[in-house]
This record gives sequence, C-alpha cells and structure tokens, in this order.
Amino acid sequence: MIHPEHNQREFFRIPPPGLLCTIPMEDFSPSFPVLDISIAGLALVLPKSKHSTLEVGATYHDCNFVVPEFGEISVTMLVRNVLEMNEGTALRHFRAGFSYVDVKPQTQARLMRYIAYLERLMHKQQITAE
Repeated sequence: MIHPEHNQREFFRIPPPGLLCTIPMEDFSPSFPVLDISIAGLALVLPKSKHSTLEVGATYHDCNFVVPEFGEISVTMLVRNVLEMNEGTALRHFRAGFSYVDVKPQTQARLMRYIAYLERLMHKQQITAE
C-alpha cells in the first residue's frame, strides 16, 4: 500500500515515452504529457495556459493513462506542487507533481509491472547505444 505521507522522491522515477495522463475536472478532462512516473506518483508537463487550473492540495479522482502493454490505469491523485520549468526559451511550461491516493493493490501491482517494463526498455536502449 502506498501511503500519502511518502515523498515521491523516495521512489525511482522514470520518464515514460509518449504517455499522457487525463485529469477529469469540472468542465473538461485535459490530457497532459507525463514527465516521469514512479510507484508513488507522477509529474506532468503543463502549458502556461493550464497551470492555474491545478491547485496544490487538490485531489482529482479517476485520473487515467493508457499503456498499450498494460491497458488503462486509473488512480486518484493529489497535487503536491506546481513549479515553473525554465528551459531557456520564451515558452513557459510548468511541472505538476502528484502523489497517488488510496491505490488499490491490483493497481499498484500494474504500476510496478509497468515501471519494471520501462526500466527494461531503458536498459536495452542503453546497451544498443554503446
């Protein structure tokens, strides 16, 4: 069981290629690119126009991402922080950090399998690059 008091940085975080997370909000359900993911939470990249829609401390239910190898994963997420990303360009983006809340054991197991899969992919890519 993942406990909310755990800091996301206690867990290995890995960038998932091309993964989007949809967050159901009152009037719409935007999808954002996932910057990194762990068994405790994830970070999303938000455009400047959308960062103010998320409040630190807010909880969002039924957030989901679809992984071709593992299907749809649905979680409740708590906004931990929203920080500006300075990449030296005129475009401003924000990083929103989330922790999962009350994750069911079967969802946690799927997250762990997905992260292990990403680790194997990353390892293969490193070997072929050498």
